[in-house]
Amino acid sequence: MTEKKNAAAYTTAMLRTRLKELKDRPTPLLRSMWPMLERLIMREHEMAPVWEELAEKRVTGIPLWILIEQCILAAVEGESGEHNTIRAEYRELQMLNEEISAMSIRLALLLDERDALLNRSGHFHVERMLRLTDVIDAAGNDNYLYRTRIKPELENLGQYDLKYWPDMAALLHALGEERTEITFRYDASEAIAFARPSLRTDFLRNIFDRIREISDGSAYGLRPDFRLSDASLSTLCNVVLDLLPDEMTDAAYLKGARQRLRKQGYSAAW
Repeated sequence: MTEKKNAAAYTTAMLRTRLKELKDRPTPLLRSMWPMLERLIMREHEMAPVWEELAEKRVTGIPLWILIEQCILAAVEGESGEHNTIRAEYRELQMLNEEISAMSIRLALLLDERDALLNRSGHFHVERMLRLTDVIDAAGNDNYLYRTRIKPELENLGQYDLKYWPDMAALLHALGEERTEITFRYDASEAIAFARPSLRTDFLRNIFDRIREISDGSAYGLRPDFRLSDASLSTLCNVVLDLLPDEMTDAAYLKGARQRLRKQGYSAAW
């Protein structure tokens, strides 16, 4: 009971110390985190129930700071436009994949047209690399590991005539017909890429993902079954994002947000 009663004062003192450590250096660190830390300190009364819940769940010391740090980083990413960047880069990657396929097919068709013209005319000859091994050798010429390890093995394949090798046009056709699939390293990144922009929802996706990663049962992490109440999560969201009164979340919003994320297949929406 004493730990819970003193949780707000204890946590606020820790945050003041952390902020001072970041600022009082010859080269200050992590400036983007300062405003969030200052909000958590200034709004101590509002944050008190959150700190008390965490104390009751035995989240103190280093695990407490790591959790707070993850909340702040989730907010920093949203405020710095990180989520918009993820969406823009995903669209750009899709476009590049499509352009690579189209250009590969176009180049293959040009090579086919050139061969057809040469065969039809009989008056011309174009000096070019015909063997796939010649192209590989030219591309790897500046690579020391290629020259010392691969090239000797490749030279042994020179005994095979051209009829055994695919031509360049066929290779480019294969490249153009390749079905590239964009995958994501994190559930949060995938959810952000496909979702409608929303600072609050982006923050929640991000913090859910981060909490899942640190809930590993280690000495400095959280228990695998760690859960934070909707009320506490909504308070964290309101404070670290500094939401206006008409934008603020509450426990009901958090409950609905969890349900929406689960329906979207977002596995980290605990």
